[in-house]
Amino acid sequence: MRIVLDTNVLARAHQLAHGPARRVLLHIVAGSDVLILSQYLLQELERILAYPRLLKSSGLTPFDISAYLEYLARASTLVDPLPVPEGVLRDGTDNPVLAR
Repeated sequence: MRIVLDTNVLARAHQLAHGPARRVLLHIVAGSDVLILSQYLLQELERILAYPRLLKSSGLTPFDISAYLEYLARASTLVDPLPVPEGVLRDGTDNPVLAR
């Protein structure tokens, strides 16, 4: 099965070593399922992980973030989604995520 995880789930998977998001991610990567990501999703995740409040509470460093993004890029299949025609989605900002 090809699976796309929301960037908030991927952020949680990095923050909480024993949380459900981490278990889901590890299950996908270790099994026969395929994690699907795009450069857009990786960039969005990088932006989320670099929020000042999150950096302060998590203790993440720029190196930690970079290493996690590299891990995800290696553990997933990166796709270049086709654009969604105008007007199909109510929220146009979802186009890069829900593209065909």
